[in-house]
Amino acid sequence: MRNGLAAIGKRDYHKNVAILYVVATPIGNLGDITHRALETLKSVDVIACEDTRHTLHLLTHFGIRKPLLSCRARNEEEASVRVIDVLDKGQNVAYASDAGTPGFRVCPAPLAWVPACAPRPSP
Repeated sequence: MRNGLAAIGKRDYHKNVAILYVVATPIGNLGDITHRALETLKSVDVIACEDTRHTLHLLTHFGIRKPLLSCRARNEEEASVRVIDVLDKGQNVAYASDAGTPGFRVCPAPLAWVPACAPRPSP
């Protein structure tokens, strides 16, 4: 008998639990972003990011329009609360760094609270 998430159908699980996706972004060349990372950014309700200007440049390049939450070291506590509020409403969030794989120092509270955190691979 299967236990835990394996016992829950993937579709049902995603319907009932908000997910925080950790999305790696390209270092330098926007063309290096993975298809899976783009699909994740397109599918979430909100994107939390270190620098909204940098992420907006990436999203604009690929024609993606989503609300952004600034989530940097200077507003870490406030940003964590805002991310948790969004997840609490059942909305999925992608966390994208400026370049490379996001570190977990910024916005650590959601990672400890969220029942489902799904990393997305980098190139």
